[in-house]
Amino acid sequence: MVLSFVEKVKLQTSKLVMTYRARDEKGNDFFAYILCDKKGVEQMKQDYADQKAGAAKDYGDVIYADFVKDPDDKAKAFLKNWLEENGGEELK
Repeated sequence: MVLSFVEKVKLQTSKLVMTYRARDEKGNDFFAYILCDKKGVEQMKQDYADQKAGAAKDYGDVIYADFVKDPDDKAKAFLKNWLEENGGEELK
């Protein structure tokens, strides 16, 4: 899987926060915000395209996780504050 031009430019000088959604071995939905470098983003996109499951920690640093299918208001508030404090950017 190839990164878009915008993703490539952003990843030249920084890391991006990716939203990762999956199910654990018991079938429980969860999501995680992962701080990824270029390699992590490429691997996550390739695994998604190949429908291959990877552990969230394999793509970068997990900065937040919860056992809900999609980020709720608490998670969104965390991410907003984290991005403001760390100068990051989310990539979905």
